[in-house]
Amino acid sequence: MTKMLSRRSGVLSLIGICITLLSCGPSPERATESPIPKQPNPAGTARQAFTQKSGTPPPKPTAQEVQQAVARVFGTTVNVDNQTPDFFVAGDFNGDDSVDLAVLVKPAHRRLSEINSSLANWIIQDPHRAFVPPKNQTVVILPPRTEPEHVRSGQLLLAVIHGFGKEGWRDQRARQAYLLSNAAGNALASARPSQSLQRDFGVFSSQRDVIAEQLGGSHGVLYWTGAAYAWHPESSRKRN
Repeated sequence: MTKMLSRRSGVLSLIGICITLLSCGPSPERATESPIPKQPNPAGTARQAFTQKSGTPPPKPTAQEVQQAVARVFGTTVNVDNQTPDFFVAGDFNGDDSVDLAVLVKPAHRRLSEINSSLANWIIQDPHRAFVPPKNQTVVILPPRTEPEHVRSGQLLLAVIHGFGKEGWRDQRARQAYLLSNAAGNALASARPSQSLQRDFGVFSSQRDVIAEQLGGSHGVLYWTGAAYAWHPESSRKRN
């Protein structure tokens, strides 16, 4: 009798273990999640589409459009300086397949505190002091951080508005902007990087334009380093 009870107890224990194991298995009400299929990159698709359409150059900016773009980005803190016929130039200066705009401006009266504010929606920089990383080096040591640039009263500046999408600087969402000091010259023009610039800087990560101008009696260009605008003299270098 005792043996029969022992066997029955063992069978019941075995049945209980099986029930427990079955209850721990996947429930028919909870389906196993499948991996999410990779979707095409919307940004990459948009950029590819724009690149295909970029064979048709955008219309040349009008003076009225330039005034409106400056007002949209800078508000009333700066005024367009249109004393010369070449006070603005358009081109893809940062190499993102979107057209940018460079305009000569001056600070508005009594608006310096807003222009120089750390909360302003633009970056003030001097291209002559921009850090240009040495080419052909995998490890680059950044220089010590310098004091932020400040705009002075009556100072002639070059404002650069980076474009957004296929509409470029005309797009209402184009807000990234720079105020360049000691960089406002004459005969502004859009050009391709020269062999001299590419020899000194190295290979650019993408095709781009540069801002050619006459500055202080010297011919040179402003170019985008990937983080800032820098000045490069285009005159022939002296041989040692």
